[in-house]
Amino acid sequence: MSLRVFAIAFALSTSAFAQSDPAGFVSGLRAKFGPPLARETFVARPGLEMVVDYAADGNVCRI
Repeated sequence: MSLRVFAIAFALSTSAFAQSDPAGFVSGLRAKFGPPLARETFVARPGLEMVVDYAADGNVCRI
């Protein structure tokens, strides 16, 4: 049960952080994971890709 609560808290905190500073969040992703493979698809580690979707105003709306 505690692992599930941790995973939910982590997901919510990541989303909240992305919404508070979208430009900084995007530049941080690019600095940490490198340039996107395709339109905002990052390689987090071998075999694991992270896709970032943006709203029209530039805020991250889904990871």
